[in-house]
Amino acid sequence: MIGAVLTAAVVRVGGTLARVATLAAGIAVLVWLALRRGRGDAQAEETLRRANARITALKTARDIRHDLQDADRDDLQRRADRWMRD
Repeated sequence: MIGAVLTAAVVRVGGTLARVATLAAGIAVLVWLALRRGRGDAQAEETLRRANARITALKTARDIRHDLQDADRDDLQRRADRWMRD
């Protein structure tokens, strides 16, 4: 009689522990997947930001180069004097 009660209690506790362990493992997997996806998204965003910054820098350099090539000698001399003063 006591053995049957103890056996039933152990089976019930074991089943509860198995459900809790399964739930905990599921939550752990979901957290891991969320972190992994978030890291990947952040890396992609950083790559895009760097590419946009590089494009902007290249356009600015192109504009400056064209501006200097189109300027006459006197204008370049005035700019050089101003840069040296500042």
